[in-house]
Amino acid sequence: MASHDQFARTLALLCTLALVIASVASPADPFTLVRYAAPLLVVAVVLSVALTYGGVLESIRNES
Repeated sequence: MASHDQFARTLALLCTLALVIASVASPADPFTLVRYAAPLLVVAVVLSVALTYGGVLESIRNES
């Protein structure tokens, strides 16, 4: 079973990646940055739950 620490690390990595993507893709306006980042952060949370508790990471590790 996956630990909460692994979930926290995965979430931190995906949220950082989402913010970097939003800052590169959006104009310099901070409100537009929030509009780009909010959906990406929601996807990051859902993806981190799926990766950590859905068994995706274990299947990737077992294949290699």
